[in-house]
Amino acid sequence: MITDSGTNNPLSNQQAPEGNGNPLARIAPALGGQQQPQPAPTRAQTTAAVQRFSAIQNAMRSVMQDPAFGKENVRPEVMDAASKLLGSKLLSLPEVMNSISSLPDDPIKQKAFIEGIFNSARTAESQVLDHHGAAIVSGKLPPDGGEAYDPSAQEQHMNGLLGHYQRS
Repeated sequence: MITDSGTNNPLSNQQAPEGNGNPLARIAPALGGQQQPQPAPTRAQTTAAVQRFSAIQNAMRSVMQDPAFGKENVRPEVMDAASKLLGSKLLSLPEVMNSISSLPDDPIKQKAFIEGIFNSARTAESQVLDHHGAAIVSGKLPPDGGEAYDPSAQEQHMNGLLGHYQRS
């Protein structure tokens, strides 16, 4: 069939999808309907997350800026960065050890591994900030973002935040 613009349209004889024009409407019940939205992180939880993710990015950035990165084994530099993260008390020993326990020996694989950690931290930070901001704009959180951040309660703030999100 030829459309008004004079071009051939191979789909012109197709019927419109069922479900009010939404092609996913037919399978939505099979998927269990809509998922419940995750609760928005408070100001304290968002601040704790940004501090943690920024520290991880800075630690991995220091390794990535090493001239040997991707060319030689940088395990000692990673261990040094990990010890600084532990010293900051933004991450626990189990968290650090779980993250670096599978650090490969091959420099090329190390590069991909470290870049993956860096990119994951950057993405997570951005998502938490976006979620928090959207909650304020939509009125799900007060204009000040909720409870204030207490540096001595960093771990409690992070535990509260992690309760909002499923780990994959």
